[in-house]
Amino acid sequence: MLSTSLQAGYSVERAFCEAERELETIYGGESLLLSELRKMNRLVKVSRPVEDAFLDLAAETGLDEMISLGYIFQQAKRTGGDYGRIMQDTARKLEEKLRTTQEIAAMTAQKQLELRIMCLMPVLILVYVRCTSFDFIAPLYHNLAGVLVMTVCMIFYGSMILLGDRLVQINV
Repeated sequence: MLSTSLQAGYSVERAFCEAERELETIYGGESLLLSELRKMNRLVKVSRPVEDAFLDLAAETGLDEMISLGYIFQQAKRTGGDYGRIMQDTARKLEEKLRTTQEIAAMTAQKQLELRIMCLMPVLILVYVRCTSFDFIAPLYHNLAGVLVMTVCMIFYGSMILLGDRLVQINV
């Protein structure tokens, strides 16, 4: 919205006011972003520099992308850059990052499901064998050597579950 208003020739302050009106039209008065944008526009109306007000808004939201946009916006304001193009390029880059994050989440979702299944399978096999033919695994639980072997196996199994969890967690 800001990019479109800036490319239409509006001043930065007016572009933020237009964005507020458009957000109100789209979401009504219930949007969190709308209330923050209203607060920012009120600060600008009492002679607070728009780039400082935007950085404050970005800091309050805590979104890394918005904070980055705030710093880019501040530098563009200082150097007199083309706001419309800068906002459009930044929005495009943010969309690419979001799309990449979604693609990674989709790819790892399958691997996370496979990991859960692989973690459950040994336990389910052990339960099945114990229920159907207990005599087959009884030596593993009723003597010292069996208890030691099963304890080592359980520690190894637990460590492999933790390793698998770490492998499928990808942060962007």
